[in-house]
Amino acid sequence: MESETKMVSVSLPKDVYEQMEEFAIMVKASESDIMSEALKQYMASEKRWQNIRKRGEETAKAFGIKNEDDVDKIIHDFRREKSECRI
Repeated sequence: MESETKMVSVSLPKDVYEQMEEFAIMVKASESDIMSEALKQYMASEKRWQNIRKRGEETAKAFGIKNEDDVDKIIHDFRREKSECRI
């Protein structure tokens, strides 16, 4: 039967390792648990940011936004229209 875990070897800067070691003691967890949870959270965060970037690219394409100047123009036009509605 294959193990449900895999052993890996990583190199960490000394200060990062020491921080992890102290943190593991503080939260009463193994260093392996700390590394595993950190990697899971990192990958989930990256996946969320990829989705956000994808939606941003799709929105930019739908509105014909090519650069920051286009964004500035949209904001300026929106604010102008909003202020004209108050009058």
